[in-house]
Amino acid sequence: MDEKKLRALQRHDLVVISQEGKERIKSEVKTKYFGEELRIVEQVFDQTYYGCNIPAIVRRDDNQNEKCVPVGFVPPELCKERRLRIAAFTSFDEIEDINTPYDLLQMEFSTRNQCLKALAAVVAVVKSHKIQVGVLGSAGLEIYTQCQYTNKNSDLDLVVKNAEYQEIWNLYQDLQRISNEYHVLLDAEVSLKNGYGIKAVELFMKTTTLLGKSLTDVTLLSRQDVLRNLK
Repeated sequence: MDEKKLRALQRHDLVVISQEGKERIKSEVKTKYFGEELRIVEQVFDQTYYGCNIPAIVRRDDNQNEKCVPVGFVPPELCKERRLRIAAFTSFDEIEDINTPYDLLQMEFSTRNQCLKALAAVVAVVKSHKIQVGVLGSAGLEIYTQCQYTNKNSDLDLVVKNAEYQEIWNLYQDLQRISNEYHVLLDAEVSLKNGYGIKAVELFMKTTTLLGKSLTDVTLLSRQDVLRNLK
C-alpha cells in the first residue's frame, strides 16, 4: 500500500489484513482464550464462517511501536451477552486496504433496526451541513461486512472532523433530535487536527479542560487548545 496513506492511519480506521497476517495473529492470540471464547476467536480469522473478511480496527496503545499498528478484532457473534474485543498488532506490510469511518458512511446499508434507521436519518441531515461525518462501532462494522452487528439495543457512534465550533453545534442539535426520534443513544466524537478525539457533548460543557484520546495516550486538553484544533 501507499506508504503515506499507511502512516496517516487514525483511531477507528478499518484495515484489511492479509491472510498470512491473520494466521500469524490467530496463532498469537488464541492462547489467551478458552472454551466458547476460543471457538469465536478462531472463527474471526476464518472468513468462510461469517461469510466476510472481518477487518481490524485501529486502536489506541500506550506503548506505541513505530513498526507495528495496534488493532482489534470484534466478532459479530456475542459471547455471554457481550462482545469480544481481540487486541493484537499488525505490521504495515500486512495491511492490504484501509477504510475510514467517513468512507463507511458513503456505502449502502440496510435499515433493518432502529440504530440503522437513525443512521439513515443522520446521512440525510449531513447533506445540509458542511462537515465530514463518519460512523464507528457496530454500525460501521455492519456496513462494511454486511454481518449483523447491530440489534434493537445498539447505540450509534459517530465521528466528525474539519468543522468549526458553530458548525458542530448545529449538527449536534440535529443529532440530538434524531436520537430522541428513533430512541437510539447517539454519541459523537470530534476529531481534532492534533490527532486527539474528544466527546462532542464535552465540547459544549463549561469546562476548562476536555478529555482527549489519541493513538498513543489519553490526556486532558485545555479548551483553548481544543478550539484551536477544530479546523
